[in-house]
Amino acid sequence: MNHIMVDIETLDTVQSAVVLSIGAVAFDPHTKELGEKFYVEFTTDLQAQQRLGRTISADTITWWMQQGAAAKQIFADPAPEGVRRVSTAQGLAEFASFITRHGGKKVELWGNGADFDNVIIGSLFDTFGLVKPWSYGKNRCYRTMKRIFGENVPLVRQGVHHNGLDDAITQAVHLQEIFACVTRR
Repeated sequence: MNHIMVDIETLDTVQSAVVLSIGAVAFDPHTKELGEKFYVEFTTDLQAQQRLGRTISADTITWWMQQGAAAKQIFADPAPEGVRRVSTAQGLAEFASFITRHGGKKVELWGNGADFDNVIIGSLFDTFGLVKPWSYGKNRCYRTMKRIFGENVPLVRQGVHHNGLDDAITQAVHLQEIFACVTRR
C-alpha cells in the first residue's frame, strides 16, 4: 500500500509548530483495507524542538485546555500504557522508515489540510536536518477531497478525537468511503 494518511498533534498552527505526535496508517483508497499503523509521541522532547526554533502559540495551548480528558492523555506523565514516547529525531527516523516500507518517494501522503500536516512534518524534518522520505509532488489533501466530494458521505469518528493515530484511521476510512462514492457516479 503506497497511500498513507497522516495526522499530527501540535502546539501551534503554523509551519514551525512544535509537534506533539505523529499518527499514520497505510491504506488502499479503493478498498476498505487498512494496513500498517504508526504512532509516536514527542512530549518528553518538546524543549529540543523549541531550542531549534519550533513554536508554541497561546491560542493552541488554550484550545488544548478545552479538549476532553482522553485527548489530553498526550500530556499525561507517565505516558499511558502502550504509548511510545521517543525523541523527535528518533520518531522522525522511524516515520521515515515507515514511509520507506510503503514505497518511499512513491508514497502518496495524505494530510488534513494542504497547509497543515504534511507541511509541518516536512518542516520538522528540515529542522532536524533530515531528508523527507516522500516526494513533495505526492502530497495529498484529505480536507479538499472531503469538501468537494464528501457532502453525502458521513464521517464516522473512530477512537479518541485529537489522537493522531485515531484521527488518521478515521480520515483514511472516510476517504475510502469518498472514493467509493465518487467511483460509483
